[in-house]
Amino acid sequence: MRIKIYSVLTFIFSLVFLVALGEIFVRIAYMPLFYSYNMEMWRYAKDLKQPNQNPKLPFCHKPNQQGNYYGVQVQTNQQGMRERNLPKMDTGKTKKRILFIGDSFTFGWGIAVGERFSNQVQNQLDSLYPNQYEVLNSGVGNTNSTMQVELFQTKGILLKPDLVVLNYFINDAEPTPKIMGKIGYWLFSKSYLLAFLSDKSQKIKVNLNQNFNWKTYYSDLYLPSKPALETNKNALIDLTKYCKTHQIKLFISNIPELHQTQNYPFLEANAFIRSIAEDTQTPFIDLLQPLKTYNPQALWVSPEDAHANALANKIMGNAIAKKIIESNILQAQ
Repeated sequence: MRIKIYSVLTFIFSLVFLVALGEIFVRIAYMPLFYSYNMEMWRYAKDLKQPNQNPKLPFCHKPNQQGNYYGVQVQTNQQGMRERNLPKMDTGKTKKRILFIGDSFTFGWGIAVGERFSNQVQNQLDSLYPNQYEVLNSGVGNTNSTMQVELFQTKGILLKPDLVVLNYFINDAEPTPKIMGKIGYWLFSKSYLLAFLSDKSQKIKVNLNQNFNWKTYYSDLYLPSKPALETNKNALIDLTKYCKTHQIKLFISNIPELHQTQNYPFLEANAFIRSIAEDTQTPFIDLLQPLKTYNPQALWVSPEDAHANALANKIMGNAIAKKIIESNILQAQ
């Protein structure tokens, strides 16, 4: 009996030792050996995000945090936005305020804060209307439409925007993540080894699954049978109603998936968001048009990451600014 107990204890201690050794090794060797998109996204999530008990918004940014991800410095302000510090919200505004909402493309994943398309819009407006408009960016990575609308209605509205710019991306039709338990969140936010193994297992599954295709995955999000599609659609429609009720102007931009901009394979996603804009009479721009003449990889943050780089953001920012100005939505308030 004692031998069995000893064997079990030996096994447990050996396992704990190997796990601890693996954790130490991954932490030490992470940057030169394991630097990857998934790992950097994990670091961003563990450092800059906090869990919520709101099923429509299971996480959001922590306020006043900073870190370096994909070689880019990121910092959140007191509202949890990747923005400069703002005055207290109860003070009067001296400029009309424009609030950008969206996911990691809006947040500016992989690029400096001043290179984002929201900042490009600010520059364009400043050149035409000096000191009249203030552009703010509340983008949060890995959020869908439901989460973005909930974040705006609970926190963004406190910024008292005059114009909201919703930036839609194809995976904004994904299901909302479930609220993570305390133990699961603790493990998720602490262990480099667990994150590394999860990253590798996901890549192995994709490589072994001959039926997996990224085009099919994105297209399947827009099948009428998908419950998440209807949920996110309702959230977007709710946003249009909310803005009208609160006398806030709304503008919608559609960001294309950047792996293939010519002979674009996801026109159903474009049609989905365009139809919502048309049905609600919301000004709309499809950013596929100014981007489709470029080599897709020239628009990527890195060879493994098709997030929009500085060039793509400049193109999109200029197009958004032009469309907003031409639509007269700013002067029509």
